[in-house]
Amino acid sequence: ADAAIRSFGADGIPYILRHFRKGTFWWNARAKLWLKGPVWVKKIIGPPQGYFSVAYAPEVFALIGPTSIPQLIEALKEDNPNVRMAALLALQAFGPEAKAALPALNELLADSRLRPSDIQLVKATLQRIDPEAAVRQRTGDFRPKE
Repeated sequence: ADAAIRSFGADGIPYILRHFRKGTFWWNARAKLWLKGPVWVKKIIGPPQGYFSVAYAPEVFALIGPTSIPQLIEALKEDNPNVRMAALLALQAFGPEAKAALPALNELLADSRLRPSDIQLVKATLQRIDPEAAVRQRTGDFRPKE
């Protein structure tokens, strides 16, 4: 799998992000029904397939490398919280290499749809990318330091 991800490189990112979207309410409901439902239901719906956990995001995007950072920044604008979480975790893994994401992270903090846990993840990502980000986050200055 590692070789396949490397061979696709940045061109495979839209496909990867599409798989992070699958952890939706309906996928989870189907998985629970298949695991806990009666045998006749299991025969009809079959086992759940194709879920790609956001926990894999740092490893997957590390294989692709820093060329994935611009697309991860774009993924922060997605409505799907799984895609945003995957992008945040991957950007954290890149650390200071992802400084270009600081303005987008600042915009994301202003998003009223974020849950408290999402806000904490954004703040942790800021801290990992730029250790001085916590101080600048309080002052509202997210420009990358030169």
